[in-house]
Parts: sequence; C-alpha cells; structure tokens
Amino acid sequence: MGVRFIAINDHYDSAAHRGNTVEIDTAFKTLLYDLYSKDISEKLKTSFRNKLDRGEYVFGQAPFGYEKDPDRKNVVRIKEEEAEVVRHIFQLSVSGSTTVEIASILREKGVPTIAQMRKPDKVRTDRVATWTDNAIRKLLSNRFYLGEFFYGKSVREVGSKQCTRLPENEWLVIKDHHEPLVSEEEFNKITIHRISAKRMKQKSKNPLVG
Repeated sequence: MGVRFIAINDHYDSAAHRGNTVEIDTAFKTLLYDLYSKDISEKLKTSFRNKLDRGEYVFGQAPFGYEKDPDRKNVVRIKEEEAEVVRHIFQLSVSGSTTVEIASILREKGVPTIAQMRKPDKVRTDRVATWTDNAIRKLLSNRFYLGEFFYGKSVREVGSKQCTRLPENEWLVIKDHHEPLVSEEEFNKITIHRISAKRMKQKSKNPLVG
C-alpha cells in the first residue's frame, strides 16, 4: 500500500525487504500486539464505567461552584468563592427574575464570569467578557447543584444499588453524591417558573410570524 513499516524490536524495515513478504514471526507478533491493544482499551473502558458506578468523579473539571478535592481522589467539594455566585443566581431566579434580568444584574454588579474566575490568564483581552442569559439558563438547569451525579446514556444494567436509571433519556443518576448548593424545593420552583414562562411566550407568539 506504499507505506513503510518499521518494527524496531523485531529489527524489521520494509524498505530493506522490498518484494519479499513479512517474516511469519513479525506478522504474528504484530497481530498479537493489535489484539493486546484492543484488550487494554476495553479494560480501561470497563474500569472507567465501574468508577462512575461507584460515584467517583473522573471527569476533567468540576462544575462551576465545585472543585476536585486535592486530598481525596475523584471527589468534589464546594469552592466557596464560586458557590456564592451560584447561590446568588438561584436566589434571584427564585425571587422571580428572568435569565436576562439575572445576567444584567451580574453585569451591573461587576461579578466576574465563569471564565474570568476559572481561567483569568486565558480570557481574551480583545473581547468583553460578560454574563449571558444562555450561561444563566445552563446553570439553573444543572441538577449537579442538587447534589446529584448523573452520567451515561447507557442501556446496560447498573451494578451499584445507589445508581438509578432515568427512563426518559437513559441517564444514570446517583443522589446525595456531594454537598448540594440549592434545595430541591428551590430547584423545582425555578423549573416551574421557566416552564410557565415558556408556555406564555408560545401563547403570545405573533400570529404573523412566518
């Protein structure tokens, strides 16, 4: 296929064996290496799934308001500086403020954005960093702030009894996984407000649209 193949440990270089077939021992070893690599890959995936089922947080970065515990592996804890912003956003929403209004309030108060708080050195200076209603909406809909840990979209059986499956979208969830930042009552109240606002917006749509 026009590709030069070099096997260092087997002292093989296809450029020096043009017109000849690969030695049987080299071909056989290469096949074994490929099978071994696939086996390692599958074992890593299984190990990753088992850690998730045990409630270990094995992802890169914790959601805003939390951080990885430096003393306990794969455990998250509250990062108070960020958590204050999260609680404030939820309180504003519970009091009836819309996502657009909340973003405006944060901008007026000069509250740093998520990027500014987490990666101040990487924020572009040629753009104005600002809170948006979309960022607020994502934050308010994140059930991680209820103390829940969810992952997946898998149809497999779950080994841990702590895990339960959400049938509507096949996500797996572990309740009481970490310390929550908001109560379930507050979260549900916000969800009801958002659904009601969405329905009102749909009803008041301009009949001439389209």
